[in-house]
Order: sequence, then structure tokens, then C-alpha cells
Amino acid sequence: IAAESLPADQIPGALEELKGRITEQSLSARHLRMASAIVAAINQLEDGDQREKLFAEFGGLFAKSEDKQLARYGKKLSKPMGAAEEDKLVGQKLELDGITALNQPFDWASYRGKVVLVDFWATWCGPCRREMPHVRELHQKLKERGFDVVGVNLDQDEEALARYLEDNDAPWVNLVGERSQELAQQYGVRGIPTMILVDQNGTIVATSHQVGTLVEKAEKLLTNPPAADGAKDAEQPKAN
Repeated sequence: IAAESLPADQIPGALEELKGRITEQSLSARHLRMASAIVAAINQLEDGDQREKLFAEFGGLFAKSEDKQLARYGKKLSKPMGAAEEDKLVGQKLELDGITALNQPFDWASYRGKVVLVDFWATWCGPCRREMPHVRELHQKLKERGFDVVGVNLDQDEEALARYLEDNDAPWVNLVGERSQELAQQYGVRGIPTMILVDQNGTIVATSHQVGTLVEKAEKLLTNPPAADGAKDAEQPKAN
């Protein structure tokens, strides 16, 4: 199912047909890419209740897979979206890798010492496009203080992304390709945009679907940065 090319009014019918076919199959690792495409299609729907219903239904199917990665992803999809589930990421180290839109290897280590907003998004996602001006505004406001943005783009059509970036100012790195889909699965991303705020040590401090809710936290981190990981280790009392 190609979310980018399917009209929104045809998505529910296409998903119902696909669900019927999936029910009769034994799902394995080769269905991971299909799972990402299904999530992309669901995210195009405007009706939040409809999205949640479909996430639960497809998540339940994927959770039955013998492939552990697909089963884990299914369990995450089938859980009702809520702050409690997303808060489980807080305190974890965020690890990113992959290829950028400029076809260069991504160096996540080079962002240590910065506060980073990691934005999971796609060009076909209406809410993502509506949030983009606010992301751009925050980047412009705080970049001189040690703030940056990393986009994790979930488009399967890289030409659509290239056109969007050509027409819209997004002066930060975007990760693209299959690895971006894998990262979304790894961190349980389903509804987009999903934004993850990371401190100067690479630790997740907050998640949100709207950048406005993260502005105050970002500014506080820039004003009062946490102790560096190495410094914290040095402060620990040594055993006698």
C-alpha cells in the first residue's frame, strides 16, 4: 500500500482489503516494510478514532507474528496512545544512524553538547506540514544557543521529499530511506509528527506531537544544561 499515492478517501477500503489478506498469512520479518506502509496509510486519516481503531486491529495482527521485531512493533501499535506509554522513552539514550537526504552518513555523536529536537515526519502528513513552520521558528530562535533539529523522514517516495525540501526552508539534517522506517519502529512511533527532545548528553527528556509543548523544556536545558555524562561519573563516590 503506497500511502503517498493513494487518495485519502480510498485508504479505509484498501486497509480493510489488506487486513483480510493479512489475516490469512503467516507474518514474518519480510512484512516489516509492509507494516511501516500500513502505519503511513493510517496516519493520513483525519479521524483520530478511526486511526486508533486501525492501529489496534493491525497491531493485534502483527503481534501474532513469529518474528520478534514485528511482534514487538505490533504490541506497541495495539496499545492506546497515551502519555504514559510515550513517557517510557524519557530517560533513555536516543541512538540515531542512517543516511541523510544529501546521501551522506549521519553522525549522531557530533550532536553531543546540543539540545536536539528529533522530528519523525512525512511530506504526505498534514499535521506534520502544519507543525513545520513552528519547528522552523524554534530552530531559528534557539540555534545560536546550541539547539538543533534532526528530521527522520518516513516518505517512501524520496522525490516527494526532495521537492518539499526544495520548496520549503528546512535548514537541518533529514534522515531518509529504509533505516528511518526501522527507527520509527524501534522507538514505537506510530502517529506523526512525533517529536523527541534530547538533552546535551543524548538523553530523551520529553516527547510530544506538537513542538509548542517542548519550547519551555528546550529553553530550560539551554539555560541550565545537565552535567556531562563523564562529569556525573566522576562525582560518584568511590568505594573504599
